[in-house]
Amino acid sequence: MKRIVVILAAIIYVAVFGLNRADAGASTVGIVITPTIKQINLTQSQQSAIYQEQVTNHLPYTVTIGISAEDFSSLNQNGGIHFISDTQTDAGNPHGLVNNLSLGQTQIVLAPNQTAFVPVTINRIDSLAAGGHYAAILFALQPVLSPKGNHVMVNEGLASLLFVATYGNGTQMLRVTNSLPGSFTANFPKSMIVVLQNDGNTQSTPRGVVQIIDSSHHVVSQGQLNVNSGLVLPQSNGLFSVPMNQVTDRLWPGIYTARVVYSHDGQAGYSISEQRFLYISKPVIATIVIIILLVMVYILRKFAPRKMLYSIKR
Repeated sequence: MKRIVVILAAIIYVAVFGLNRADAGASTVGIVITPTIKQINLTQSQQSAIYQEQVTNHLPYTVTIGISAEDFSSLNQNGGIHFISDTQTDAGNPHGLVNNLSLGQTQIVLAPNQTAFVPVTINRIDSLAAGGHYAAILFALQPVLSPKGNHVMVNEGLASLLFVATYGNGTQMLRVTNSLPGSFTANFPKSMIVVLQNDGNTQSTPRGVVQIIDSSHHVVSQGQLNVNSGLVLPQSNGLFSVPMNQVTDRLWPGIYTARVVYSHDGQAGYSISEQRFLYISKPVIATIVIIILLVMVYILRKFAPRKMLYSIKR
């Protein structure tokens, strides 16, 4: 049963972010947890840290919610997470946090529109390896049984993600790993895919811009990287889709440069990754092909032997 809750939490935790960011004028229905993402930067000589998860019941009936914690890792590129089973060893999960967590409550009962606060404590901080550690606080709704008729029980779950960075010796090392638009394109990029690898030991929030520059060193298109403040976990990579805004009226065929200027929180400067590519639009390609065909026909009619032309006509 616990694994069902875990799987459902992995699927729907993104929906939790939307619930907590609903417009003030809209009525909220369901269970709302706050915060959905918590980041804690530990200080020197700190032995413990504590914060509270707020849980509110916006359902029209009383609910029972089970509370637990689970380590997780990143699913490369797609932004999802993979929960780690209890049987995996600490050696296989150097960024685990569950063994250092204490939950103030493991079950709560909420009446309609009632709110509860669940303390979460991080203990034995000195036992954490240098770098980033993370875990998910899981909230599993216990099934409500109907006294009449047949029914199907579905365990629903929500997850709040906790990220902790130790003091000192934390490293964030980002690098672009993908070939941006390729070496040739007939469609000028309206969006760019940037894949960033984090070779450090601490989760990182990339910042920066993506630009396309023409042969005269003018910016013709640009977009902002990671507008949603997504995290890239250690020893994993994240895929970011960047919408590009064209800043010039006309695009000429030629050589362009795709440039990613990026950094992470706390980085003094910026890193730059560049790739050149050839752009020729489809109408231009079609025009070139037609011209080549016309030239070939002209040469054939002009210089081919008359006998060959006669044979072709027959």
